[in-house]
Amino acid sequence: MNNNKLPTYIVNLKSRPDRRRSMEEQFDGKPEFEVRFVDAVKDADGAAGIWKSLVKVITAAQKAGHDKILFCEDDHIFTEHYTSDYLFRNIAEAETKGVDLLVGGACGYGTGVPIGDDLFWTDWYWGNQFLIIRKNIYSRILDFNFRDGNTADGVLSGLIRRKAILYPFVSVQREFGYSDITPTNGRKGFINDLFDDTARRLQSVRDITDEFNCRR
Repeated sequence: MNNNKLPTYIVNLKSRPDRRRSMEEQFDGKPEFEVRFVDAVKDADGAAGIWKSLVKVITAAQKAGHDKILFCEDDHIFTEHYTSDYLFRNIAEAETKGVDLLVGGACGYGTGVPIGDDLFWTDWYWGNQFLIIRKNIYSRILDFNFRDGNTADGVLSGLIRRKAILYPFVSVQREFGYSDITPTNGRKGFINDLFDDTARRLQSVRDITDEFNCRR
């Protein structure tokens, strides 16, 4: 990190100034992030567009020599659980455990295995609005041949075994009433319900883990 700031790349379509304003508000007063906006790649296939945007960001991060970056989609919003101490403490712990991809908030996942107080290994996840990506997986992302039917979170789930979800979430997605990637996601309340359900599932895993480890 540069001067203890996390390099932060926010992808945003020029045609979505409302989303850019939202992101500027989210990061206002948070000097722990070194924010830069990147013009998102527009594609008729929204999933291909977000992947091409990710590749654009990783190319820039690799050229800049960043050890890790925060990749943000422009519908990210911080939750009430966010503090710089909470995030950076868990980034550090994730690194000691060899986690290559840390998901700041997921709207779906398969299996969740506790690997720390706030970290859950997962086999797959949904939601790319807040990703901590380490440099040792840059090349895997850049070398992947994205095909029709692929999704960015599906590809990353398959490419990267050492990944984890941070819970409680520091990030969820804001509902704008439309989606540039998946039309279904534009239905009012749909995304919020997904995040709420995922949080309940992870909390259940945490409660069971605490019970059997006698933490109560």
